[in-house]
Amino acid sequence: MMKSIEVIKGTEGLGSTYLAQIEFNDFISTFHLQDQSIPEQLKMQRDVTKSRASKIQNYLLQREDWFFPEVIAVVSHSGYEESFTDLESGIEVGEINLSDQTQSILIDGQGRYCGISQAVAQNASLREKTIDVKVILVDGDLRKNAEMIRMIFVDLHQNVKRQTPSSLIHFDNSLPCNRFISDLLTHLEPEFDIFRLVSVMGTTNSVYKLSAFKTFVDRFTGFNTQSDKAVYDDDSVRQFLFGQITEYLHILSALPAMKQLIEGNADDSNLLENDVALEALGYLANVAQHNAILRQTTVDYSALRLHEVNFDKAAPAWKKVFHKGRLVRGSAKRIAIIIACQNGLALPEDLALM
Repeated sequence: MMKSIEVIKGTEGLGSTYLAQIEFNDFISTFHLQDQSIPEQLKMQRDVTKSRASKIQNYLLQREDWFFPEVIAVVSHSGYEESFTDLESGIEVGEINLSDQTQSILIDGQGRYCGISQAVAQNASLREKTIDVKVILVDGDLRKNAEMIRMIFVDLHQNVKRQTPSSLIHFDNSLPCNRFISDLLTHLEPEFDIFRLVSVMGTTNSVYKLSAFKTFVDRFTGFNTQSDKAVYDDDSVRQFLFGQITEYLHILSALPAMKQLIEGNADDSNLLENDVALEALGYLANVAQHNAILRQTTVDYSALRLHEVNFDKAAPAWKKVFHKGRLVRGSAKRIAIIIACQNGLALPEDLALM
């Protein structure tokens, strides 16, 4: 049986390419994945990552505003027929004819293919939704073009710049915890110079990355941003946390070691000049909250006596925090425990088990 796909013809370095917009149902039935049972040395593409396919399935089923970039398919044994060329723009539109003998392989988009297949099986209304497919036509058997196909795969993935965790927090407002961090920055940044130290995009020329500030907030609240994400959508909780974090930031901003960082006068001896120390300060806020609950009093962050702490890395208190000049694993908790114990404060369970 023949199937035709309407495409726009383009020209790239490797030759002609064809862009189509295809309904999910046709996408699933027309294109194919690499057989994962073939020997490793014959594979032209990595195997499907099942966890990624499941995430895409959930993305489709749980979100109404979903969006996909194009997938890329290499197709053989196909004919292309020009339908017309727009004289003004020079755009050429035509059809790719596919038969039962046509071979195809998705060189980019296996996860989307599997996720879409699984989602359509659960929600039939998705069948008529569309996805963009870039088609590369090759002559002969796909296996005879294996070298070129592998080259395309490498070109696609070798130079891909992965997004930093910080930029994902900044751009992805679909998660309540990310929206909370964004709102926190919007409301508090004008008030606190400490935010000059935080890089929204996670660049290395700032003292703290946004992902580290999010970790600080997680430790401050004691919430797990995955299991407790709905908490951040509760207006009363958000307002309470805004107030508590504001109070704590006033204390942190007044610390001499923090002032040095803000003013750009700190040197390598300043313990606070890293993400681990910021996380430790988050843990300490939670220590203060834990002790307030035990004593049935309001939270008093001054009880941490942070203004009395020597944040010089050479201070005797930090001897077990460093090994050969580098912070040891679990240092954030260690720093928090040291300061809390110096002030006779009870430790929450996650620190007490350290």
